[in-house]
Amino acid sequence: MRCGRDGYKGFTLIELLVVMTIIAILISLILPTIWKMKRQAKITEARSDVRQIVIAWNQYLLDRRRFPDPAELEITEMGPDALAILRGDDSATNWNPWKQVYMDFRGATLYFCDPWGVPGTSTGVYHVALDTDLDGRVEYPGPAGNVFMPLHSIAWSDGPDMKNSTEDDVGSWTEGK
Repeated sequence: MRCGRDGYKGFTLIELLVVMTIIAILISLILPTIWKMKRQAKITEARSDVRQIVIAWNQYLLDRRRFPDPAELEITEMGPDALAILRGDDSATNWNPWKQVYMDFRGATLYFCDPWGVPGTSTGVYHVALDTDLDGRVEYPGPAGNVFMPLHSIAWSDGPDMKNSTEDDVGSWTEGK
């Protein structure tokens, strides 16, 4: 700091530029970490959601001893029919006549979307595969082709790239990526 005329003390332009440069460098070091943490938080949220979806469908199976018949109602995503059944407000298809609530969808209206999707639309909606013939396996359209898993239900998100059947899908059967 230098004394200017009239005894006014202030910063020189060079000092201000140095401070601004230091702040810019610190921000450039912190931003990638913040972006990585936000991405990981979304993956964790999606992983939690798909596991809750599977728990809900498995509880439905325990109560009803079957899944909705694909000839009458094919459930492949968490869209209006799946949400109605699991919410307990299924009056159109009558696959949940006891109005049992299996899952609360945090205000989802027609579609239950992953963290990268657009709420209320089918963009980023969670996918499901149900063992409707109860043979103890479901099919997942993986990146390397269809995979059969020894489970009664699975759910997955398209992941950050929002493309189905790619390496970044977040599935109920996967551990941390």
